Amino acid sequence: MFVRRSALPRINPFRHMEQAGIIPRFLTLPDADKYRMMASFFAHNQPPTNDTFQRACAHAGFALHLGAPWLEVAERDGEVVVRTPQGEHRFDFLAVATGLVTDPQLRPELAALSGRIACWGDRYQPPPGQANPVLDAHPYLGPGFELLPRTPEDAALLHGLFAFNYSALINHGPSAAALSGLKVALPRLARAVADQLFLDDRQAIVDSYLAYDQPEFVGQWPQPTQAVA
Repeated sequence: MFVRRSALPRINPFRHMEQAGIIPRFLTLPDADKYRMMASFFAHNQPPTNDTFQRACAHAGFALHLGAPWLEVAERDGEVVVRTPQGEHRFDFLAVATGLVTDPQLRPELAALSGRIACWGDRYQPPPGQANPVLDAHPYLGPGFELLPRTPEDAALLHGLFAFNYSALINHGPSAAALSGLKVALPRLARAVADQLFLDDRQAIVDSYLAYDQPEFVGQWPQPTQAVA
């Protein structure tokens, strides 16, 4: 296993954010606090689980190479040759875990909306020297995970689009990025979608209400004369 870092992470910042008082309320934090916390999160990253690490170490052929970014990868004589600062290594095959990039502008499904989706870099200006391009590329979401427009003119194009995935991390914290947060995130998303569907039909709902004329009270006064037995 090759790791770019010189040491494996040991602190898991998710564990602190998973507190019952934080998960449902992270959304309410000011943008400055969210930005600071998430910048720290990405600086720490997450460690492997202890069980996974120990099981990997138990394999006779396992070796851990720290501070070993891949500088070059090539196929030679039916083998994969990987060059790192420590030298060359030959393998029959590779399992590549390169991480992920969060940028809605890169998604082919959203190509028609490129440049129209508001990102953190559009909505928040951090103090000098604290800008983080990784955070800035994340979409700036609404309270129900909805994509927000860069300009008012873009709003109609983004109508009904929600980002319920890891890209919600900066706005919503771990609620949509970890299993521990789904108990908060799923109801929040469901409410937002239901509210949007309700508003989409609001004209018909209002018209139906204004036209409603079903009698409910059927009493009469004076009371009809009752027959005497």
